[in-house]
Amino acid sequence: MNLTPQEIVLVTVAEADNRTIQGRTLLQKRLYFLDVLLGLGLSYRPYYYGPYSPLVDSALGELQALRFLEEHQRDFDAINEEGFQVRRYDAELTKDGEVVVGLLKRRKPSDYRAMAKGLQGLQTAKEPDYATLSIAAKIHYILTRQAASMTVEEIQKVGKELNWKIEDRAHRLQKAIAFLERLDLVKQGS
Repeated sequence: MNLTPQEIVLVTVAEADNRTIQGRTLLQKRLYFLDVLLGLGLSYRPYYYGPYSPLVDSALGELQALRFLEEHQRDFDAINEEGFQVRRYDAELTKDGEVVVGLLKRRKPSDYRAMAKGLQGLQTAKEPDYATLSIAAKIHYILTRQAASMTVEEIQKVGKELNWKIEDRAHRLQKAIAFLERLDLVKQGS
C-alpha cells in the first residue's frame, strides 16, 4: 500500500458514518486494526489508552491545519479518575477534504479500495464501541508482543506493566475477545 499517514486518516474519516470519527481514541484504535490487517506501517507503540501511533496523531494535526478535517470538542457531564472533565474530539471531513478524497480515489484507486474494504471488514466483524475496541487493541498488542497464547489473567498482568487497565466492565473484555476472534486475530482459548 502506498498511502501516506495523512491519506490513511482522510480515507478512514471519509468512509466513516457521516464522514465523522467520534473521538481520537476511536480513530487510533480503528487505524491500529487496519494497520494489523493491511500493514500500513503506522508504528504503533504502548500509550495510556492502548496502542498509539504518533504518525496518526501528527497526520490528524496536519489535516486540520490544511483545513481538510475539522475537529469538534464535545464535553460530557462527567469527571475522569484524574479529576478532569471528560471530553471527546470528533474529526469531520470538510468540503476541501472531500475534494482531496475525490482526487485520492482517482489517483490511488486500488489503495483506496483496499482501505475501504478493510474498514468494511471491521464493520462486518461488528466493530465494538471505542472503549471495547481499545481493550481489543490492548489484548492484540500484548498477544503479538508476547508471541504466545495467554490467559486473560496473564494478559491483564502484562497490561498492568504497560499501565493499561484491562477490566471486564460491562462485559467489554469478552466482547473485545469476540471481536478479535471474528477478525481471526485470536483463536478460541488464546
